Amino acid sequence: MSDGDTPKPGHWPVDPQEDVIVSPDRIWIDGCFDFSHHAVSGHAGAMLQARRLGTELLVGVHSDEEILENKGPTVMKLAERLVRPAATFET
Repeated sequence: MSDGDTPKPGHWPVDPQEDVIVSPDRIWIDGCFDFSHHAVSGHAGAMLQARRLGTELLVGVHSDEEILENKGPTVMKLAERLVRPAATFET
């Protein structure tokens, strides 16, 4: 992505949280989580490994539109995919 492609402030899908202090304990992982597989090398495994790197894990889920543009049609709709990351850590 070139600098010309970067949205200007106020035009982001979600505004950047400038008031949040950057912390090495805060880990970010994102993906489509479409038809998640739970093997060690799968989506759940990636989230579990990322969680071990810090004390706070933030998980981003790509929109149906982003996935369609970059990978093709989704198997699961966004509402279904949003449940996956939370279910991975339920006890």
